[in-house]
Amino acid sequence: MKKLFSLILVFMLTITLFTPATFGANNNKGMEQSEMVMAKQALVKKYQHNAVPMNKKQLKERSLEVEAALHKIAEADMSGEELEKELDRLGLVEFKYEDGEEEALSDFGIMAASNDVTLRTPVIYYDQYSKQWFVTASGYWHGTSWFGDVTNIWNLNQIKNVGNLDAVGITYYGTSGTPAPQTGGSLNVNDGHGWSANYANPSYGDGSKGIAFEFQDKIQYVTRPPIGSSIKAEHCRFLGKNFSVAVTYSPAFSFYHGKARMFLTHTWDTTYIDSISFNGSNTSFGASVTLKNAGKGWTIFNNADKVF
Repeated sequence: MKKLFSLILVFMLTITLFTPATFGANNNKGMEQSEMVMAKQALVKKYQHNAVPMNKKQLKERSLEVEAALHKIAEADMSGEELEKELDRLGLVEFKYEDGEEEALSDFGIMAASNDVTLRTPVIYYDQYSKQWFVTASGYWHGTSWFGDVTNIWNLNQIKNVGNLDAVGITYYGTSGTPAPQTGGSLNVNDGHGWSANYANPSYGDGSKGIAFEFQDKIQYVTRPPIGSSIKAEHCRFLGKNFSVAVTYSPAFSFYHGKARMFLTHTWDTTYIDSISFNGSNTSFGASVTLKNAGKGWTIFNNADKVF
């Protein structure tokens, strides 16, 4: 009897010690997933009467229209009432789940490029007309360390590449539910003064775990310095100063759950991007960027999750 009592006591202690750590964490993750899905479904239901039937061609046209508008919002740095009016005009509703989300802006200091880059936390919108979802993120250089990454620019109006290709992307990690591949996506880079480039085909990823667009950043020498002075960043335009990515998803995105982050990979000299892959894990926020001839390049992420 005493032996039986001892066995029961050990069993009860085992349950007490290990169950909360093992099952509690899983239960909390499951609850978070359920809450996210329910929140997105509630948003869909709230605007279901505004949905407009669209065929495949119309959905694509709508996707392009919204993505272009999101790039303009990013370039103009819209906020407050101006942003609300534009979103209302477009029929877009921001998906917000405040619990656990942090500040939207992230400043990064990279080597000598101290506080030169700002990456914004991704934002998610629901299109009440087409029932599509849009994930977008943007950033910009507010310093001029990029000027030190190019050499031998002497002729007025000359355009030179800044190193090799850079990349901007969004990665998803800690995901659950059925992955939702993107149905559209685009990148816009510009100098803030009319010089811009658009990219419609992602270089890496299908959007289910992440997506990345490569682009060539460039500078153009446009203003002569005073006689006897050297050429500085202020005398050049930088194609790559502002950048934004927008990705379109089908209604199935409502059932997908995880965390999103934006990233930027910058290269100069002979360093170049060899590959970018996405695995959805918690390591490096689910993204792996491999550089060849490494040493003249880096990858940074914004420092706050967007939970969806």
